[in-house]
Amino acid sequence: MGIPALAGNYLLAVTVAVLGGIGLMGLASVQYTFVRAMLRAKERYRGLFETVPDVIVSTNLRGIVTAANAAAYRLAGSGADDIVGRPLRHLIAGDEVAIGLEHFRAAREGATRQFVIKVDGPDGGPRWLECTCKAVRDGRETVAVLFVGHDITREKEDEEALRRSEEQLIQAQKMEAVGQLAGGVAHDFNNLLTVITGYCGFLRRDLAGDDARMDDIKEIQAAAESAASLTRQLLAFSRKQVLQLKIVNLNDSVEQLEQMLRRLIGAQIEIKTILDSDLQLVKADPNQLDQVVMNLAVNARDAMPGGGVLTLETENVMLDAEYARTHPGVHAGPHVMLCIRDNGIGMDSETQARIFEPFFTTKDPGMGTGLGLSTVYGIVRQSGGHMWVYSEEGLGTVFKIYFPVTEESAEQGAETHLPDDALQGSETVLVVDDSESLRPVVTRILRQYGYVVVQAAGGEEATRLAEKETGPIHLLLTDIVMPGMSGPVLARNLLRWHPDLRVLFMSGYAENAMVREGLRQPSAGFIEKPFSPETLAREVRRALDAVPVNRRVTAD
Repeated sequence: MGIPALAGNYLLAVTVAVLGGIGLMGLASVQYTFVRAMLRAKERYRGLFETVPDVIVSTNLRGIVTAANAAAYRLAGSGADDIVGRPLRHLIAGDEVAIGLEHFRAAREGATRQFVIKVDGPDGGPRWLECTCKAVRDGRETVAVLFVGHDITREKEDEEALRRSEEQLIQAQKMEAVGQLAGGVAHDFNNLLTVITGYCGFLRRDLAGDDARMDDIKEIQAAAESAASLTRQLLAFSRKQVLQLKIVNLNDSVEQLEQMLRRLIGAQIEIKTILDSDLQLVKADPNQLDQVVMNLAVNARDAMPGGGVLTLETENVMLDAEYARTHPGVHAGPHVMLCIRDNGIGMDSETQARIFEPFFTTKDPGMGTGLGLSTVYGIVRQSGGHMWVYSEEGLGTVFKIYFPVTEESAEQGAETHLPDDALQGSETVLVVDDSESLRPVVTRILRQYGYVVVQAAGGEEATRLAEKETGPIHLLLTDIVMPGMSGPVLARNLLRWHPDLRVLFMSGYAENAMVREGLRQPSAGFIEKPFSPETLAREVRRALDAVPVNRRVTAD
């Protein structure tokens, strides 16, 4: 029974007592009973008011807080004296005050409002309340305004995390689609560049050194090399390049590049290094890691035209399941962080959303290709890593790159360099490539160096030729990605008939799974397209002088 009901019953009892003539003593007894009931009801309501988990605040018609429950005190992080007697606006986050007061005025006029509003939490951070606001009446007169709020901060945070994850997923899908296109273009372009480079080599070999046409050939060769560099950037972005993975310490990469960076970015920019002395190892391509650091350093230099500080930092970090949940493509576990930060001009949110797109640049025309950061993105992702960027206009930019820790140990050993006079040979080489323009060039190069060449347009044709070949086939030189049978599958098949076969893969574009399949054997060599005649001859000689595949690994 509510307090108003008790009051009504009390008036009824007084009336009955007077009309019934029970006297003052009887009336006093009725009054005593009523007071006890009133006190018990008050305690019940007070207990409910204090223990309910929702925030309850009552104000007078001027918006001054007249009562607040324990949940309101906890949310405000202060005592009752800091809440009661204060204006309602002091409990609302600054940018939400106008909204809160609008609902207050509407409730004061008799409306019931339901809304979500941000308030200041006990730690100063934002909290979100789902509120109901209505008038408290005494008869027809409004005497107060009551707010009841349910804390939905966790739900809001989950919604925001989901929104960010969806945005990251959409961006990743867009980058993947562009990468597929870039990789396909680069694949065909690399074959054409190898043809151009090959014919330049033929002309240089046939012409005398003082021939006027040599200058033209050099210009063609230089243009081909520039195009090859651009193609490598496209392949890095699309994650279709073939990485030469090794066990590395990121501290070594930073220390080796530090002097070069000082010359590259100029004396007006100070370089600081903060390196973890007990840094764990990662598996990556050292040359590509150098490109990552160089590209980010150049990007930072351009963001500090008036000078500044470039900081390179390494650290062992553990990415937990919560981080992995909110960052698509990230796996929880130990990682090594490479952080590159500057205090330059920074970026707005719209620019940040597009910085990894190929050919997107904020620089003036002629100042860059727009492939620097997209190349970094591709290298990191193809290496199994993850990138995070934070920037504010006027406050600089921070790039954090996380590489998963490897349990493998570092490998030692330097590559041998063959002199030009040791590149000749007489062995039989089976050349397999589906490019009708590239295959004749490779064949001609090898024959110029003395090799016997058998050529095939694909894996099936190469298998038939190998089965019929009565003499030994010393080397299989094959593209990795071909229609039908891939290069690695072809190599395994041929080892059945030619157990002493050496294998040299060539490609400028490869899917990750196929690359791992071909290059997981330490005995299988690799040459990246486009290549010069001299480079091809050197790698063929190195492969032929290596230990045969079947003496080191077992063919599947």
